[in-house]
Amino acid sequence: MWAEVLATSARRRFGDRTKERRDSSPQPLGWFEIALTLMLAMEPGSRSAGTHYVTLRLVDALPRPVVEAWHDDVDRHTARLTKAKGRPLTEHESREVAHRSLGRMDRVLNQGRGRAVLRDERAASAVESTLWGGDGERYRLHAWVVMPNHVHALVTPCPGHSIGEIVGEWRTESARRVNAELRRTGPLWHPDTIDHVLIHPSDLARVRASIVADPDQASLHEWPFAGETVSRR
Repeated sequence: MWAEVLATSARRRFGDRTKERRDSSPQPLGWFEIALTLMLAMEPGSRSAGTHYVTLRLVDALPRPVVEAWHDDVDRHTARLTKAKGRPLTEHESREVAHRSLGRMDRVLNQGRGRAVLRDERAASAVESTLWGGDGERYRLHAWVVMPNHVHALVTPCPGHSIGEIVGEWRTESARRVNAELRRTGPLWHPDTIDHVLIHPSDLARVRASIVADPDQASLHEWPFAGETVSRR
């Protein structure tokens, strides 16, 4: 089903909303305009079981032209694969498209665009300590990285706690701490969350490794705000 709607559903569902934003607002496009294309975004809390690969980005981390070009590239890639195979993509093939798309987004984020206030170690430390706050009680934090303009986390909610609750607490508490540390006001995070539920063990291992390696990918060698926990069964 996902493969059949991949290239067209996002624009069909959000086309008018997208056009309104392009005509009237200089703000970066929201994740909702590419959600169905990537099959990753969702309202936090709509799925809680399993391990989640969560990405938060600062409000100015992805400029509109970058997101528009990226969105069009994903559409073209999906349409080309579907045409070449002469059939809708399988779930595995669609998942691979999504993985490659995440990689492209991460490369743009790793350029450190925007004000990148998390480059300040006081701010990065405040966010990191927020991620640790509920580990072992409300969730299990397997791996994390706080980059200058975004955060990745691999997290499994504990029974009775939803991913929406967890991410909402991260957003609220980290914004409060960062604003206090830097004596700033205003929003910190872009309102959209990228939440990808990982099922296959190979995906878990790959994402865990990529999170910890993210600073090196951005030439931030010896960046201290990344790590992983010992595997717990």
